[in-house]
Amino acid sequence: MRIMFLSNSAIVGVGHDFNPMLFSQAANNFWSFSEFVDKKPTEAAVKINSGGFSAGKLTLCARSLFESKVMRGQSSDATQLDKDMLWMKHESNITCIQPYAQSASGGVTEFSTSALDGRVVLWKLKSLNVELSKLHL
Repeated sequence: MRIMFLSNSAIVGVGHDFNPMLFSQAANNFWSFSEFVDKKPTEAAVKINSGGFSAGKLTLCARSLFESKVMRGQSSDATQLDKDMLWMKHESNITCIQPYAQSASGGVTEFSTSALDGRVVLWKLKSLNVELSKLHL
């Protein structure tokens, strides 16, 4: 398990899950879980991002299908439920967390994580659907 302070009243923890977890300090000085950083995309967002098909998108779709079969062990027989289970950016336990950018007040506004799956993800708190008012960055 690893933690990193985002500010004096907010930390992010990683290690036991595929998803970074935000914790905030309440007025009574107790730390409590706030929310997960990686959130499942809504169906509307997926449809908007998918758009129409072009030669480039077909290549990416074919590559994505191949990678999912190789990396996740999914076959064409996998059900839609199986395919929807791994929606997170990391597909294995997160092993490292590092600050990437700070605000003028010194709070961390962007951080990166790496996991056993070999992926490195850059998290920008402003672009995520995270309640920034709780974090006091």
